[in-house]
Amino acid sequence: MITSIVVKNAVDSFATSIALDTIDGSGVGYPLEVFSWHPVMDGADIGKMQAPGQWPWQKYVRNMPITIEGTILARTTTEYWTQRKALMNKCFPAPNNTVYDPIKIEMVIDGDANTYYAFCVLDDAVGALDVETTHSPTVTKFQLSYSCRAGYWTGPTGLVIL
Repeated sequence: MITSIVVKNAVDSFATSIALDTIDGSGVGYPLEVFSWHPVMDGADIGKMQAPGQWPWQKYVRNMPITIEGTILARTTTEYWTQRKALMNKCFPAPNNTVYDPIKIEMVIDGDANTYYAFCVLDDAVGALDVETTHSPTVTKFQLSYSCRAGYWTGPTGLVIL
């Protein structure tokens, strides 16, 4: 369904990227188990006074949380730390970050030539050093949670509902 997922960072003006959900020929990479998003709606439900029902009211998309869960796969501990640092440098904002949404996630969907993107802020990172479940110093799980405050993916013609 999804052809490619890449993450870029404002630290280098989004010039370079790291590909997720990939494994190279030697079995090294960042395969994903979860890549999901769901728009969060907001709006007031105003009940009618002294009558049944509610007044008509708009609800708007206010935020789009994006969850990424996967594994860092490496062959050696040196290779593991190189991969881990590369992933974290793209997925975390820089310490001296001045950009409001410093992470850019780009996605290409199978059967669609367009690249869709979301500028995000990192909300949470969990389990980046969890070797207990894999019992290997070169294989660990990671989970990243982002907020896209635009509420939608952006495509060639503007905001897009996917």
